[in-house]
Amino acid sequence: MSSPTSPLLEQQIAQLEAQLAQLKKDQSLLQELTARKEELQKELHRVNGHIARVTGKVAPLPAPAPKPSAAKPTPPAAKPVPVATKTAAAPKPTPAPAKAAVQPAANKPTLADLILACLKGAKGKPLTVRQLTDDTMKRGFTTSSKAPYRVVESRVQELSKRGVVMRAKDQPGWVLGKN
Repeated sequence: MSSPTSPLLEQQIAQLEAQLAQLKKDQSLLQELTARKEELQKELHRVNGHIARVTGKVAPLPAPAPKPSAAKPTPPAAKPVPVATKTAAAPKPTPAPAKAAVQPAANKPTLADLILACLKGAKGKPLTVRQLTDDTMKRGFTTSSKAPYRVVESRVQELSKRGVVMRAKDQPGWVLGKN
């Protein structure tokens, strides 16, 4: 004979179902975040490689580790790689000629040059990073990044720190700095 389910049992079942739904949601979010983390680690690895080639001062990060299996817990965040120090045995990087620092190989303008050209062409009108990205792409900027907007944003921030560009007052966007 089957007995009717008690309200207490029904309440426990509902709680367990809610917990299961939350766990599935959390697992999905974890997978998305793990994929995003790996994407960012790859981008960081590429950027550190570029920095190392240009300055010779920052050691590139090791290649991203393979994906952990579902059974293994996620390892803690990677420790930062220390900046390489100069030693007597380490060869000094040879400085690039001044002309190459301004214009890279094949006379391609740098991203900073393209950003400044866009802002000069705007004649004082503020341009957002999104507009700068579109304009620099039209002017020949190429990148292997899946997020060229972030690359341009990073360069704009660097130019801002040097005073070359500044935020527009009372509106979104960037204008040429006072320097």
